[in-house]
Amino acid sequence: MMKLMKRLTTLFILVFTLVVPITAAETDITDIGIAKYYTESVKKETYLRNGVYHVTHTGYTSAIEGEVTDMGMGVDEEFVPNKYYAQQVSILDIPATSNASLIPWAYITDSAWNLETVGKIAKDYESKHPGEKVIAAVNGDFYDINGGKMYPYTPNNIHATNGDIFKSVHTNSAVGFLNDGSTNPLVGNKPIIRNAKPTLAIYDENDVLIKEFMIDQVNEEPNSNETSVLYPRYGVLEHQQPPKSISVDVAGAYIVHNGEYSIPYSGVPGIFGYESDSQDFFGKGIITYFGDGSLGPNDFAIKTNNTEVEATLKIGSKIRVQYEFTGDFENVDNIIGYNQAILYNGSKVGNIKQRAPRTMVGVKADGSYILSVVDGRQPDKGMYGATTAEMAAILTHYGAVEAYNLDGGGSSAMVVLDEQTDTFKVVNTYSDSKERPVSNALLVVVKNPVLEIKPVEITSSSIKLEVDVKIENGFNQDNLYVELNGEKKPVINNEVLFTNLNKQQNYRYEVYYKDNDTYIRLNIYDEIKTAKNQLILESINIYYEGNDLVFYLKILDSDNVFVSGKVILDDREVNIINGVAIFRGFKGSTFDSFKPEIVYNLGTVEGEKTTEISDYVIYTEVDVLIDFSMNKFNNFYQPND
Repeated sequence: MMKLMKRLTTLFILVFTLVVPITAAETDITDIGIAKYYTESVKKETYLRNGVYHVTHTGYTSAIEGEVTDMGMGVDEEFVPNKYYAQQVSILDIPATSNASLIPWAYITDSAWNLETVGKIAKDYESKHPGEKVIAAVNGDFYDINGGKMYPYTPNNIHATNGDIFKSVHTNSAVGFLNDGSTNPLVGNKPIIRNAKPTLAIYDENDVLIKEFMIDQVNEEPNSNETSVLYPRYGVLEHQQPPKSISVDVAGAYIVHNGEYSIPYSGVPGIFGYESDSQDFFGKGIITYFGDGSLGPNDFAIKTNNTEVEATLKIGSKIRVQYEFTGDFENVDNIIGYNQAILYNGSKVGNIKQRAPRTMVGVKADGSYILSVVDGRQPDKGMYGATTAEMAAILTHYGAVEAYNLDGGGSSAMVVLDEQTDTFKVVNTYSDSKERPVSNALLVVVKNPVLEIKPVEITSSSIKLEVDVKIENGFNQDNLYVELNGEKKPVINNEVLFTNLNKQQNYRYEVYYKDNDTYIRLNIYDEIKTAKNQLILESINIYYEGNDLVFYLKILDSDNVFVSGKVILDDREVNIINGVAIFRGFKGSTFDSFKPEIVYNLGTVEGEKTTEISDYVIYTEVDVLIDFSMNKFNNFYQPND
């Protein structure tokens, strides 16, 4: 009966509404009762590292009456219930077994939130996290697009990355990512309970946690046995004025000057629902000194009357101050905010009735993550956008059982990594005239091995590299390959040798990982330069001229690499000038051994830094070639003189 009804509906649409006909089989239509979705064709697809898959589909959604009350910004036509409307849907499928993590990140510089494109946010994360590679990303939470908050351009809700809670106050809700490969890796649709007081964490020189303490006072003097955190506040006199840093003077405090982060937060009273007491702070950095000072935008300080805290703090210690969570979000290291839930326990929740571009995050029953962007506000291009009902149908089609609505509209963006160029390509069609910069993004992150690569032997025609694996991160070092001059070679016993190269030429090398028959580009690369021809010490003639002992060194130096040299005769040494070293007044003296020492520069390059090999020395005990035709050796060795 259901199949018959679907065929009758299709016929009705074909005859009476003249919309594009359904080309999918009836069984390919996902019907959740209030909305439907099916795919028509694959527009783009990308097979990413670790089994992560991207596809951009053209497809169609329909919804019943009441589930779409607004066709969206710039769309003038009336909504027709049960009519199929064209959509463009981009999906990232991240298998639970992929060892890929979902990690929020923001482009924060000089302790300020900045608006940046998703691709630039991803690159910034990579630059600060060696051994990790972003292979795809979407835009994140709704945010302060006009800079109207007391601390501008912040996301609306919680933002936590790898245990660092950059922002703990919120207006809606948040979803956390356990990244543990389980069937329940999401923490969402749960109450958020924040500790009333911030926590001070103290680390050793290896970033290992020593101890944590509760902070008693915020920007107030500590009482007996108490500890305070002090940091600059931000404020405005009127809403239209830009926020201004209000410095704080401190005395007798452990001061972090120009730390990694010093991020205060407060809402603007009475605006956007933010209360004057919605205070927050995240600080991280090295204690630079103890004493008095004025704290500027990148500074914060700890002042304590607690003897245990004082005994643990010291100059040079790394510390972190943040508000932490209890309950469901305790020990959840990666958290981002959302506006509404879309699916929970497999059923539609939420009530957004306006069509718009959408960005969503969800999870399948097997624990696989799913990210989606639905393009909209472009009906002429077949991109209408979605309401909650349509989002639920779309995500159900791809297997999601729980999902959340991130920021949408002109912010909606999905990027995937182009392995060949190491750049991010936008795979959806944004509704603005260009890609919109956003406050934070949700990244798909995989591990790279952490390698130390250095040249161990460079000649004019060869380069030998030593590849030292510091952290494997799940990679078998036996499957590492290095490509140079169009040739891929395996790393064997931590070394790889390339020959038949041209002298004094820059060569770019890059590291790959071979998985079965596929070479995975790790985007670990650098540039190195072959050497000039090494000089050759062909012969040494030794003879007397009068009372002087003369060393004549025949040096073959086709590339003029000679820098300096000397001949060492027991405890005496003489510089080599134009191939000759002369020991004055030596006749009648004796010596047990001699040694030429030659300094030369082959002009090699490591990366962008020229390495002068001025300390590269030849120490050679040489065979002496005595030219008797010169007839000057009658008194060469005279021990009785």
